[in-house]
Amino acid sequence: MSETASLPTVFFVPGAWHKPWVFDDVRSILSARGYETDATALATAGSPDPSVGLLDDAAKVRSELTKLIDSGKEVLVVAHSYGGIVASNAVKGLGIAERTANGLKGGIIMLVYLAAFIIPANTSLVTAASDASSAGHGPPDWWDVSEVEGSMLLFPSHSD
Repeated sequence: MSETASLPTVFFVPGAWHKPWVFDDVRSILSARGYETDATALATAGSPDPSVGLLDDAAKVRSELTKLIDSGKEVLVVAHSYGGIVASNAVKGLGIAERTANGLKGGIIMLVYLAAFIIPANTSLVTAASDASSAGHGPPDWWDVSEVEGSMLLFPSHSD
């Protein structure tokens, strides 16, 4: 087996405020070293539809990962910022050990959280932050949370 054949595919999940182009430089470096790379834009990135959310992002990432994994690839997932929440919700059942036990090739060999939120699947960022707040409930004191037309807006609080 060649060295390249044994290298995993590195799959990038961007954060909320950018698209996969943000990883172009590192993808070029990895490619020059023999790694295959892939990335996907999140469904919410640039979407004007307020009903598009985390579950849509997770479904999109899972769909892209499944294509790679079903073709037998071993995948290292790199999730940045909000992408950590997305990845946590997208990877269930795709791990290499679980797939091997079921007689399947390919799977996720590692999930790397790069300056990302690490929270359990099926947990919102607001819930996780509430659990970590100084009061033990509600968002952290430094968040300014407002609800507008059924959507929640989050702004960092500023002290004067």
